[in-house]
Amino acid sequence: MKMPLVLTAVVMTLGATVAFGASPISSVGSGAKLGLNAVSDDIGAAFGVGAHADIGLNLPIPITLSYVPGFEMWFSSEEILGLESHFREINLNFLEARYYPSLPQSLPISPYAGIGIPFNISIVEATFELPVYSGYGYSYETTTETVKNRDFNVGAMLIGGTEFKVSDNLAPFAEMKLKLGDWVVYKLMGGITYRFMTRKASGSDRVGKSHTPQQKRVKEEPEDFSDAL
Repeated sequence: MKMPLVLTAVVMTLGATVAFGASPISSVGSGAKLGLNAVSDDIGAAFGVGAHADIGLNLPIPITLSYVPGFEMWFSSEEILGLESHFREINLNFLEARYYPSLPQSLPISPYAGIGIPFNISIVEATFELPVYSGYGYSYETTTETVKNRDFNVGAMLIGGTEFKVSDNLAPFAEMKLKLGDWVVYKLMGGITYRFMTRKASGSDRVGKSHTPQQKRVKEEPEDFSDAL
């Protein structure tokens, strides 16, 4: 199960790299993350790992957006009254986007907000012991039974987080996710993104318009008109 998901992340990143030549794309990166979640219905906490691609978008309006497809895998085990249960969930986040508000470049952080539509595959496996019937009553011998249930559903995701500016390419982040669906899930995640392809929009950057070398020379070396006099 893990191998197809890893290949999916690789294919998404390679596809974004090939499309880098298209004008709307300003950066391409990928990364990994870890997290913990808690469920509102007291189902129990779970540990999660994930991978993602990060595709920055250049838009004709002053808004910074990133398309962040990826996947997450969550694991949880607990035992209640002799019933041992194992919970696994796979979140396919092919529709997830982040919005970065315009802030001064001198700030060491970049907060963001986002939304997503995750496709969820839940697998619950319960193992319990049953007494063996001997014909005269229940003996002390037991047999182990396992029940497995799979479920597929689509939910909604609200995201809030912050990137920390380590370098032009490396960006650790921490985020909180609220997944809405059959039950409410709170996710606390941290990870890192490496943007291995970046470029600025032609003629401008996040702060303001850039000057060409010819414009700089005009400013630094004004033309001398003394000979004309």
